[in-house]
Amino acid sequence: MFVLWMLVALIFLTTVFVRQVRSDLKYIHLSQQYSQNLYMARGILLYVLSEMTKKPDVEGSDNAASNQTAVTNGGLKIPAFLLNLPMFKDLAAKSGRNIESSTAQENGEAVLSADSDEDPALYNWQPRLKPYKITIEGHTFYVLIVPENMKLNINLATEKMLEKFFQAEGVKKLLTARQLAGAIKDWTDPDSFTRRNGAENGYYETLTPPYKAKNKAFDNIEEIINVRHMTGTLFSEIKEDITVFTQSSQINANFAPRAVLAVIPGITEAIINEIISRRKEKLFSDISEIRDITGGYFDNIAPYITIKNGEALSITVQSEDHRTKLTFIVNGGKVVRSYY
Repeated sequence: MFVLWMLVALIFLTTVFVRQVRSDLKYIHLSQQYSQNLYMARGILLYVLSEMTKKPDVEGSDNAASNQTAVTNGGLKIPAFLLNLPMFKDLAAKSGRNIESSTAQENGEAVLSADSDEDPALYNWQPRLKPYKITIEGHTFYVLIVPENMKLNINLATEKMLEKFFQAEGVKKLLTARQLAGAIKDWTDPDSFTRRNGAENGYYETLTPPYKAKNKAFDNIEEIINVRHMTGTLFSEIKEDITVFTQSSQINANFAPRAVLAVIPGITEAIINEIISRRKEKLFSDISEIRDITGGYFDNIAPYITIKNGEALSITVQSEDHRTKLTFIVNGGKVVRSYY
């Protein structure tokens, strides 16, 4: 009987061990796959940046449209260690263009795959609503380039605009939306006066650990987590729609999501619907097209709306399975922020 129990125990331990080994191997495989995808995503971002830093086409050519944004700080180099990886040696393409290595002796080719519903050789790498599609070694990635001014600048927005933004983002209680808006303005204004729905040091110093209101502009969007009434869940829902990298409070009608368009003073739901519907067919190329949609509301809306992309861009690469996502914020030709 003792031998039988020992045998049962041994079988049980062996089963547990095998399951653990399988689990560990699966984890290792997923980790390796994630790392590979992350390297691919980073390489694609660097490639896109290298293409965008090339001199723009001469004035009058098809690619020199006035509403396009070019990053032109002069030829970004791709590090040699990336080009030497097998995955980047096979970035095959019709375009036939090479990415230069940071070392003169290293000149591995890295171009786009033609395995796409579009010809990557014709990509102009400008902001658009539809993502660009790239395939590397059988792995498909999507590149979305959009202007940062499609988002709400939380440093420049008025308290009323912030209130409307939070309501449009799904904050159900009007009081909570007002409290969030007031707390944000108190966080960024230079004084210590607590506005009606705001929060200053008197609140933050009671927390554990205590801290003070910044009383300066946000340097990045993550700082908003420190503001009273902001939660991690709400931040995850709004982070794609807010920015601190634009120089104007004007909102880009070609790209702004519904919640951001909703903050524009004087705009109506019908106008928002019409803007979204029209731009799906073709992006606005002249502000007069907005006037045609808004009619008598245009004079109130005009100071807050634009169709120009500005200098700041968001470039996101995401794998087809959505497990890997990498974003660069580019401003004035420089990467000012990256998100993994």
